[in-house]
Amino acid sequence: MINRSAFAIRPGMRKGFTSRSPIPTRIVSNEEFPPPPQTPAQANVEHLTDLYAERAGPKLGLTRRHFLNTTGGMAAALLALNDVFGKFFDVGEAEMFDAAAFVERKGEPFFIFDVQTHYVSESYDPTNAEAGRKGAVAKQGLLALRKMARRAGLNPKLAGDTGTMADLSWQNFIKEVFLDSETSLGLISTPPGPYPQEAVVPPKQMT
Repeated sequence: MINRSAFAIRPGMRKGFTSRSPIPTRIVSNEEFPPPPQTPAQANVEHLTDLYAERAGPKLGLTRRHFLNTTGGMAAALLALNDVFGKFFDVGEAEMFDAAAFVERKGEPFFIFDVQTHYVSESYDPTNAEAGRKGAVAKQGLLALRKMARRAGLNPKLAGDTGTMADLSWQNFIKEVFLDSETSLGLISTPPGPYPQEAVVPPKQMT
């Protein structure tokens, strides 16, 4: 059977895309599934953000690029979203020009809800049998993903890893997700395994 949803570079995709807007205006991909193309509304948000930046930046002695890296640039992006989708964000044009005004109106600390978190249960594959099964999720394979992220420098704090399964444990999960970061709420999901009792994270441990 052909997987028609498999990821592949397609016309119009840009690898390593970086949004020039403070708020990304298109869906990106983790290379598991291809992202949908940018919608006309998203393109309009991007266009209006640029217009706000071109108007406000010079008044502050800033280039458009520099302006978009300031709190004023974030205010411009929020204004553009309001223009396209209707007023949702409580922001005014004054925040584009006055950083103090932006800080004053930013409200309560943000709430982060992580909808996909993982760890590896201590009970998963105690004999390492999955390492020899084709297409299986081996513990060392999961650990290799973290090591890859460490080598790539994606998170400098990973330099302190032990390089063992302890890095993927429940204890380290709690430390990194809820103590070392600003995440307020998280949903646990699990990679596939011999279901249900022997999953990477068994259902009874996910509630």
